[in-house]
Amino acid sequence: MSSRIWIERRAILAFWAFAIVGWRVAVADEPAKRQEPGRQPAVLRGRVTNEVGERLTDVRVRVAIPATDMRFVDETTGHKLRETRTDARGEYRLELPDVAMPTKVSLDAMKPGYRRLVGTGMAGGDPIYTEVAPGKVAEASMKLKPALYFRGVVVDEQGKPVAGVRISSYVVRNRGSGSIERLMTRSDGSFELFCYPTRQDPISTGPVLFTREDYVSARIADVYALEPKSRDSIRVVLPTGFRVSGRVIDESGKPVARAMVRATLKDGGHRKAILTDADGKFTLRGLSGGLTMLTARGPDVKQRTHLPMPVKGDRDGLELRVRRIALPAGLVRYSVLGMQVTDVTPELKAAYDLYGDRGVLVLDPGKDVRQLNVRELAEGDAFFRVGLSRTRVNGVREFVDQILAETAGQDSPEFRVYVFYSFSRVDFDGNRTSLMHLTREQRQELQALSEQLRPDSP
Repeated sequence: MSSRIWIERRAILAFWAFAIVGWRVAVADEPAKRQEPGRQPAVLRGRVTNEVGERLTDVRVRVAIPATDMRFVDETTGHKLRETRTDARGEYRLELPDVAMPTKVSLDAMKPGYRRLVGTGMAGGDPIYTEVAPGKVAEASMKLKPALYFRGVVVDEQGKPVAGVRISSYVVRNRGSGSIERLMTRSDGSFELFCYPTRQDPISTGPVLFTREDYVSARIADVYALEPKSRDSIRVVLPTGFRVSGRVIDESGKPVARAMVRATLKDGGHRKAILTDADGKFTLRGLSGGLTMLTARGPDVKQRTHLPMPVKGDRDGLELRVRRIALPAGLVRYSVLGMQVTDVTPELKAAYDLYGDRGVLVLDPGKDVRQLNVRELAEGDAFFRVGLSRTRVNGVREFVDQILAETAGQDSPEFRVYVFYSFSRVDFDGNRTSLMHLTREQRQELQALSEQLRPDSP
């Protein structure tokens, strides 16, 4: 079965009522919590303009409490959100009655035809963090840059809306790719994309992937190729596909709970993944037909197995036996910012199912990785780039030296540098960007390590 995508020219009016009802129910129109007697609400206000200073009306201004990376936040992520819109003068005002003490919050702003304030997944935009406090008025004005805008709806084969579809959008250029936005469809199957740049290199494309565990994935090959008049009426259909079920056991025959079972076609597409239950059982639905690679990985990521199989219909009763992978003898470990890392090698690439053959493999993220502002780092992740240049890092020494180079001109108590790393989780395989935060002491530690790693160092 193949995915089908129709682009309809007729306006899709019904599901865009979210601007009045569904979208705001969870945020702006949520009943205010009772205030403590005598406590005044925190107030946040400001103005939203475009790059030439023109005021923008009807801009959705969203606030997360406490502050977080707004690129990865929406109504489905469980963050506390409040929302309002700019008026005819491009100004907004938002009361935050449930703020009980001085609190740092983060802001996002979005309007069709403009990039979200927080920017793309591959590179942050102009994030605003500000502190609010009961009884005080905080000011936060914003400037939005032009961008393409897409909206649509996802339905099943019977035409019913499908909620909770994970949408991953990218730009692909020169055999590399970068994340644009990640989001999920709303209860009525609707979605919006704000961040695709208005200018595109002739050789680059903008693919968008639609995935949900019970359906075959669908894909728009290139949103730049869509007719402009069709970009606000996209219709995506998810077929049901096939089912594969079984259980995962270890070398002694015992069931493995919380093992990740992943299925991909021979070309790496149409990915599905799930965790086994307490008895090691799993069921993957929404599989496409064709030669499929099943991969099982235990909670200890060094327990793995691979099973190629043709999928022509439903199949049950599979048994996947994971075996422990032996790491290469003489593996050199390095301690970097509290993490245990090593150089990526062909042997480690195969052992950990890495996508690249160069970079820095994380053997242990350590306990303090969140203090670096690096999201959800885990064993098996691999750093491959530092900073916004396109140069890849080949190993630990280049990783350390590039962090030092990127932070060399910064004059502040805290240093910041973008780091890029690949990862594999149940819900997603791909690359992630984080703005790493370093103290002066941590940078000094890196400087000392760099000197130790020099080829001429004793």
